[in-house]
Amino acid sequence: MKRNGKWLIDEFLEDVKKDKNFEPELGELYATLEDTANGKMVPKNQYRKLRLSKKLKFGAYEAKSRHLRLYLIHDEQGKIIVIGGKKTNQERDIERLEKIIKEFAEYKRNQKIK
Repeated sequence: MKRNGKWLIDEFLEDVKKDKNFEPELGELYATLEDTANGKMVPKNQYRKLRLSKKLKFGAYEAKSRHLRLYLIHDEQGKIIVIGGKKTNQERDIERLEKIIKEFAEYKRNQKIK
């Protein structure tokens, strides 16, 4: 998803790349995503389905490393990386994800109407 002409995930990636200590963890997250995309079983401490409001139409997932998180949603076209965050901001990031999911659902509804 884009906001103000910029992908939401880009802000996270720019922040992470400023700290060289996080680069290996970003690689771990990408490996976890690749494994799940290829149907491999991944431990829950690396990848899990989030338990969000049942009112939300899309499934939400979290890929985890020691300090970093990637949040994804699942729709009929597959999984989409939406935002990233740090473990210290996890609760706030999940709340943000819920708001984004609601916006995405509204967008999808409007696209079907047209």
